Amino acid sequence: MRRLFSAFSARSLTAEGFAALFQEQARFLWVVAAAHASRAEADDVLQEAALVALRKLHTFTPGTRFSAWMSQIVRFVASDARRKRRAELLADRGVEPDAVPSRGQTEPPDEDLLRALAALPAAARECLLLQAVLGQSTAEIAAHLQIPENTVSSHLHRARAVLRERLTPADRTIRSL
Repeated sequence: MRRLFSAFSARSLTAEGFAALFQEQARFLWVVAAAHASRAEADDVLQEAALVALRKLHTFTPGTRFSAWMSQIVRFVASDARRKRRAELLADRGVEPDAVPSRGQTEPPDEDLLRALAALPAAARECLLLQAVLGQSTAEIAAHLQIPENTVSSHLHRARAVLRERLTPADRTIRSL
C-alpha cells in the first residue's frame, strides 16, 4: 500500500507511479485491449494507450480507480486503430471510407470462437473475457469498468447466450464459462 501512496504527488500521478500501477494492471488492460481489437493487435494497442496515458497524466484524479481510467484510454486507442485499419483497407480497394457504413471489425477472425466473440457487443465481450480469462467476479468487473454489477451480469448472460447460439455443438466448450 505504501507504494501506491508514493505513486501520487500532492495533486497528480507521477510517471513512476503510473509505471507501477500500469504494471499491476497489465493483464487486466491487455484483456480489455483484446476485447476491443484482435489478439494480434492487443499488445500494440496497449503500448499506444500507455503513451497516450503518459501524455494525459494530468487528467487522472488521485483517489479514483486507475484501472477504469486506463481501460477507457485503451478502448479509445483500440477504436482509433480499428478506424485507421478500416480506412487503409478501403483505400487499398479504391473505395472512399465515407461511402461505406461502419460495421465494426473489418477482417473476419479465423476461428469460429473468435468470430462468435467478435459478434458480441464490445461491452459484453469485455465483461466475458475479464471473467473467463482473468477469473474476475461480477463485482470486480463492475468496479474496474465503473458500471453497475447488474449490468455486468446482464452482459455476461447475453454474451453466453449469443455464443451458445453461434457455436456448433463441437465448439460449445464455452459452456464452462
